[in-house]
Amino acid sequence: MKRLFLLAGLSLVAGSAFAQGGEMLLVDSGRDVILRVSAFDGSVIQDNFIVDAGSGSPFDFQTPNDVDYVGNEIWVSDQVTDANFRFNRSGGYLGTIGGTSTGQLDNLRGGAVVGNEYWVTVGGAANGATVGVARYDFSGNRLGSFTTTGSSPYDILVRANDVLIGDATVTGTNIRDIDRYDFSGNLLGSFVLSPGLGFVQQMNLDGSNVLATGFSSNNSTPGIYRFDANGNQTGFWSAGGPRGLTRLGNGNYAYTLSNQLWSLNPNDNSVSLISQINGASFRYFSQPDPIPEPVTM
Repeated sequence: MKRLFLLAGLSLVAGSAFAQGGEMLLVDSGRDVILRVSAFDGSVIQDNFIVDAGSGSPFDFQTPNDVDYVGNEIWVSDQVTDANFRFNRSGGYLGTIGGTSTGQLDNLRGGAVVGNEYWVTVGGAANGATVGVARYDFSGNRLGSFTTTGSSPYDILVRANDVLIGDATVTGTNIRDIDRYDFSGNLLGSFVLSPGLGFVQQMNLDGSNVLATGFSSNNSTPGIYRFDANGNQTGFWSAGGPRGLTRLGNGNYAYTLSNQLWSLNPNDNSVSLISQINGASFRYFSQPDPIPEPVTM
């Protein structure tokens, strides 16, 4: 019995260590690199983890936007090359999905792992693409696509019972903010449909709450938005055009603003600058690495 109690205690220690450690990835489209950052406080661990190989090389970032852990790989979606670039966990290049006139991808934005699939938003109709969401298995095989209610889908957020897809469509009174879909891509209804949130970009979870960045000032106020599980707004923090957003292990919200990475304390509304890098243009965060390094007991 004492031995079982000791093992349980060690398990709790390890879990606590991972909650305070761990890492995630961050896209910088200004310098065309992928950074490693702390999932606990957002501090930069390595600012040149994956570096653009340049024109004529196996991969050439143009405007990378999102990065995700997909199975045992890392996938980067690029808006201008119309491709997903695949890398191993060490940052080594593995291959490209799309990126050609018949690649069925155009103007890629945000992606997410949905069960045993990878979904990525498609904002254009060139290259044989369909505006909406393209679906792939973890080996890069295309499984199909589905259209979205809005015409400018941006990010994907998976919850227990549905998938949220944010949209930047703002045309007069035609506003698509965040809609709900099932795990087969069928529309379930609106989550947030309001002129208050404009040009929603990255979304993330804070417990059952949904966090979203409002990037544009078109009919809205740029900043960090928080909603409860039913889509009722419960918080707002003004920020000038944020793109990326995530909840840190320390309870703060990290968000990206041009070449700056900021931390927001939602309890006292204080903000602090985590990092500023000349030439950077920070985009989206990945989820925390689902396969963390072993912790020291």
